[in-house]
Amino acid sequence: MNKKTYSIILIFILFMSFLNISNVCASSNSILQNTNLSKKSINKYSDPSIDDLVVNLKKGDIVTRNVDADRFPLFKDFKHPLMYTGENITNDTGVVIKYAFIEANGGGNVEYWNYTKEKLVESIHKTIFRVVNANDIQIDNAVKFLKSQLGKKFQTIIEEMVKENDPTKNDSWYCTEIIWAAYYNCDYDPADGIYGHGIDIDCNKGLNVWPWDIFNSKETREFPLFIEPVENKVVKSKFIFENIIFKFLTNFKNILDF
Repeated sequence: MNKKTYSIILIFILFMSFLNISNVCASSNSILQNTNLSKKSINKYSDPSIDDLVVNLKKGDIVTRNVDADRFPLFKDFKHPLMYTGENITNDTGVVIKYAFIEANGGGNVEYWNYTKEKLVESIHKTIFRVVNANDIQIDNAVKFLKSQLGKKFQTIIEEMVKENDPTKNDSWYCTEIIWAAYYNCDYDPADGIYGHGIDIDCNKGLNVWPWDIFNSKETREFPLFIEPVENKVVKSKFIFENIIFKFLTNFKNILDF
């Protein structure tokens, strides 16, 4: 076999090897990079167990879950926002077992909800919306604002869902409104008593504020709810490399046999 023929065969083998592992690479990339998978596909994070997943929450992060379609059929396709307070419940060894959120709960009040990691996987959508330009003081103030509104009623009358950030004028809140108001009031100074100093996360500044207004705001950025541990990524890379070698040798053997 002359050198030219050998080179052509070698290039062909390499091409076929990469072609055959394209599905492996695509699968790996979807695991490592895709932050917009549906809730049903959460277990596409199947290489590590739930225990191996690293929760990527930071104080002040906004997450969403599905609206209770039985209770609110008109809003069945909506997303319901909650804010992570930065508070955790730990076990005796210091391991976090629950993550604390505040929300205006449909049919209820402004209240705390605690989620285990398993409940996050089951109920919470996989994308975090983080107010990226908020400093620590502003984030603290946003969470404090929510805490100050605990116990207020959920606003259920659609006609009254005109957003209002001033808590002295609001006896009730709807879910997105209170999250928006928390950041809109994050520079509130008790000395002047004026609300509305802060970060406006409503992208269109309309009369109402809805989840997609926060999602599309220039003030928010998307992050994955879970991060896969580095060691699992290393294993994946090794797995892909081994597949390249295996496919190469298999194709080479098949050509020699031919």
